[in-house]
Amino acid sequence: MALTKIGKEGIANISNSSDATAITIDSSENVLVKKTATNYQTVGVEAKSTGQLWATADQNNPIIAVRKTNDGKIQTFYKDTTEAGSIGNAGARLFINSGNVGLNFAGDGSNQILPSNAGANRDDGITLGTTNVRFKDLYLSGGVFLGGTGSANALDDYEEGTWSPTHTGGAGSATLSDAKYTKIGRLVHIVFSITFGSGSGQMSVGNLPFTANSHSIGIGKEDNNNGYTVAGDLADNGTTIDLLGTQSIGSPTAYQVGTGRIRFSMTYFTD
Repeated sequence: MALTKIGKEGIANISNSSDATAITIDSSENVLVKKTATNYQTVGVEAKSTGQLWATADQNNPIIAVRKTNDGKIQTFYKDTTEAGSIGNAGARLFINSGNVGLNFAGDGSNQILPSNAGANRDDGITLGTTNVRFKDLYLSGGVFLGGTGSANALDDYEEGTWSPTHTGGAGSATLSDAKYTKIGRLVHIVFSITFGSGSGQMSVGNLPFTANSHSIGIGKEDNNNGYTVAGDLADNGTTIDLLGTQSIGSPTAYQVGTGRIRFSMTYFTD
């Protein structure tokens, strides 16, 4: 069809008091408001013959959708004849929904994102990710509640890292390595390896990453031919482990330094 313009002279009860073109219907039967050529970057509205609607505004909202009187869907999305999802409101809260799975954005001051079904809260029914479709990292400034909502379910402190052990005792040539820790709440687990030359006397390992608040026992194993089991004694409010060996039958005694390496681990509580 020919290009048709509706200007200030008015046609079919549409009038415009200015000299600018108000509405254009182009040869492809696109209806253009405040523009004369189809282009989604140009300010105006296009009702396209392909079924698309393009709305472009400069420094303003291009689309304002208003639902009056009651709460519910504001925009619904379909794939053919099947509803795929919707965006709506529950009071001052916006919800995004697909089937019975949705999120409720609490813009009413509570600063929450809640699992929902069409704006209604849905408790204990929606899974985030799955076994082989996982999210990557989660950054939180607060805690995580696992398996319940009580204080005992709160995981509010988790960290892992390395630490720098020191040693005292008869092995001046001792080298400590592979010192790592994991802290979950008040529970601390440490590991380290110690390699030493010949010497005598009890050996102690200090500078633990956190101070113990109760007496604890750890255990290690020699890698040399003797294969002795080595215990570690950590006193209340201590940061030093005294090594105890089992070279002789009977109660553990102060570990007598020999040549070799010990791999050691201990779990204890801190404040």
